[in-house]
Amino acid sequence: MSIRTITIAVNKNIQAPEVGDGGFIGLPNILIEHNYNEEWDVNSYSFGWIYSGFNSIGLVTKCTENFREFLEKHSGDNICAFTEGDESEEEEQVDWDNLKTFEPTPKNQFKECSFQITNTKNDNFFLSKNTEMLIPNESLLSREDINNFIEKICDAEEIDDYLSYLPSIIDPYEELGNIRSFIMKNKDDQLKIIIKSL
Repeated sequence: MSIRTITIAVNKNIQAPEVGDGGFIGLPNILIEHNYNEEWDVNSYSFGWIYSGFNSIGLVTKCTENFREFLEKHSGDNICAFTEGDESEEEEQVDWDNLKTFEPTPKNQFKECSFQITNTKNDNFFLSKNTEMLIPNESLLSREDINNFIEKICDAEEIDDYLSYLPSIIDPYEELGNIRSFIMKNKDDQLKIIIKSL
């Protein structure tokens, strides 16, 4: 699924805000859902599932939050994710010439930030190479927070198929891989997040 995606509330002819560079961040559903298709031997994950995992460690980017707002406001609509070259019945219903763009509410709490996770026991830490629009925060992660992130983002089979063309901090082929690795190696200790604005 490493192709660019746009998400549209088809019956309202409104396009969702992009996440990253036309990124894909789960099936366009705000509910926390994971399904397994036995016939095809494939897992699928909703945006709500992925958002829950990221949110548990404060890793919600501004564009991710804008996308969540779109899904919440259009939860009763026919929301479809279209990829390049898509030819579907829903795609034919889109009025491309008059497609509107969703305008999210201002989110001034988001700042250009670095993201750091520290092991308070031995002072080992991960620090992001790039900055991202995040909410500044400094807090200890609970056991529940760590376990939720591991379940949703680290251990979920084929989850990377639902994470593509995203901001580097949440892209599995960029910084997310290092965040996962750090948390898995240090999961039994007390971890602290430091999201610091520049």
